[in-house]
Amino acid sequence: MDGISNVGGNVSINNIGAMTVGAAGVNATGGIDLPVASSAGSAANLTLNGVLASAGGNINSLAGNNISVNADVATSAPGLVTLTAVNGVITYAAGVSISDAHGTVIPVPVVPPAVMPVNPASPAAPVAPSPPDGGVSGDARRDASIECRRSGCNVDTRRCRDCHAGRSAIRRQ
Repeated sequence: MDGISNVGGNVSINNIGAMTVGAAGVNATGGIDLPVASSAGSAANLTLNGVLASAGGNINSLAGNNISVNADVATSAPGLVTLTAVNGVITYAAGVSISDAHGTVIPVPVVPPAVMPVNPASPAAPVAPSPPDGGVSGDARRDASIECRRSGCNVDTRRCRDCHAGRSAIRRQ
C-alpha cells in the first residue's frame, strides 16, 4: 500500500497477512487505523516504510506479529500514537520519530560514526642540507682525493680518518 491520503477524515485499512506501507506513506486529517491480522500460515507483520501523518487524529497500528517502523509517525494534539505487536516485537530504524500529544520520541537515536582523532606525524629527524656538489660536504670534499701515507695503509682518509685523523696524508694527483 502506498500513497493513501484522505483530506476530509480517517483512513482505515484492515488486512489479513503481512502489510507494507510504501515510501509515499499515509496522510489523513483524521485518524489512521492499520490493523493486520494473521491467518493460517501467514505472518501478520506490519512494515511502515512511509510516514504516517495525521492532523490531530489518533494513529493506531496493530499487528498479529511484528511491526517494523522505518519512517516517522506523527499526529498533532489531541491525537495519540499507539503501536501494538500482539505476538512479536516493534523495531525502529535509527532516527525515526514518533510524535503525538505527549511530545516526540526517537526510540533509536542516530549515532554518528566514531571519528578517530588524527595524530600529527612525528617530526622526522633533522637532515643536514645537502651541499650543491651532490652530497659531499666540507672536509670530505677536500679529503676525497687524499690517501694515507702511513706505511701499509692504502685507503683514502675518509675511511681511515678515525685511526689516522688525516695527519699523514698526501694529495693524489
